[in-house]
Amino acid sequence: MSGELAAPPLAHLIGVRPVSAEPGSSEWVMPASEWLCSPVPGRLYGGATALVAGLAIEGSIQTTIPARTAFATVDLKVYFVRPVLPDGRELRARGTVAHRGRTVAVATSEVVDADGKQVALATGSGLILPGRPVALAEPAGLPD
Repeated sequence: MSGELAAPPLAHLIGVRPVSAEPGSSEWVMPASEWLCSPVPGRLYGGATALVAGLAIEGSIQTTIPARTAFATVDLKVYFVRPVLPDGRELRARGTVAHRGRTVAVATSEVVDADGKQVALATGSGLILPGRPVALAEPAGLPD
């Protein structure tokens, strides 16, 4: 959030970005862009909503592990409770760690629209992999 590190490539593609992080939680926003619509006109594709929910879950788990520690997502379950209109306003996802063990962490995420209405609930887990490389390859070095 300080800008010390480059924005993730997804930020350039769809505008998703982290807005807060503290031990055990993270918050992300993403514009509900027309570019993210499903084949059903006037509705955001569920995978786009799942993406921001998953980032909040992963981000919250990452706040509990040491820097440069490898982490792998194990699963993601998303409950869609309301359709999202592609109105360009921000979706907001807040992730919270529910369990953090030595090798497995479980977290939840709530996604709300710009009016504060809940649009999705998600749960996910991740495997903590100390001693493994953080990345499979060096980043491509995309410009900010």
